[in-house]
Amino acid sequence: MVYAKINDQGEVLEFPCHLDGNPFVAVPDNMVEVDVTTNKPDVSWDEVYYYDQVVVSGDSYVATFTTSSRYSIDEERLKGITSLKLMRTQENDRTFNYKATELKKKYPEAEVDSWDQQRREALAYTDDNTVSTPLLSVIATERNISVADLSVKVITHATAYDSALGTLLGKYQKNRSLLNAIDLDDNTTWDNIDSIVRL
Repeated sequence: MVYAKINDQGEVLEFPCHLDGNPFVAVPDNMVEVDVTTNKPDVSWDEVYYYDQVVVSGDSYVATFTTSSRYSIDEERLKGITSLKLMRTQENDRTFNYKATELKKKYPEAEVDSWDQQRREALAYTDDNTVSTPLLSVIATERNISVADLSVKVITHATAYDSALGTLLGKYQKNRSLLNAIDLDDNTTWDNIDSIVRL
């Protein structure tokens, strides 16, 4: 949290001020918490923002900001986008691999290996309840439920998994396309980096 030091009239004397980091220390009477999110600017990759001042809005203290260019010369801007493109590419790959692995981690590997067959049998059974379901029949018997109920469960879980993986994969592929479209020799493509989405 960010604070401002104020006088007896509530006027800001010093900003920003930070407490010592001990969450059990009470905020002094001459300090107020400052809202640093309401006016926070949406900056592009080659901009930075700084605190400007604190304005009083009702009972709240709200920070305002100033933005400026991060780079003073074109060579610095090229170095910046080169580094940022590499970092975002590695981050996109690493995050996708981690989250995709986490999705599957909830299940034993042997169960994951059977998903395709379970899904095929469940879909086939849904279309025709006289079709042979060798795997689902055994699972249903051991679970003491019907093949019909098990088929519904399999399809429900498969759909949920597909949806989660599809969302993740779609964002990953979109990011990869945006990153691949950044041509370091063409600065008109560099702003693609601002369209990267978090996985």
